[in-house]
Amino acid sequence: MFDSIPLPPAFTSRLITIPPGDTLAYHAPDWHDTLVIVQHGTIDLLPPHGEPYRFSRGAILCLAGIHLRALHNRGPTPATLMAISRKEPSAT
Repeated sequence: MFDSIPLPPAFTSRLITIPPGDTLAYHAPDWHDTLVIVQHGTIDLLPPHGEPYRFSRGAILCLAGIHLRALHNRGPTPATLMAISRKEPSAT
């Protein structure tokens, strides 16, 4: 989806793949100042209590500052997320 779009120099990206049936623990600092795009598959955001929130291909999320336990892929194929954030300023 956005695999080949170059980012401005001030930004960086990383791909995160969650295999079918797998869960990725949520660590708030990992998502600070980051936009997340669901590129392939579907993910469920698992809150501490209650029903999960489901997002499919094309969803754009901000996971910073929310209360979650984990991200889960309940689908039959890998879920791929692209996380885009600002680069850390370099020390001079």
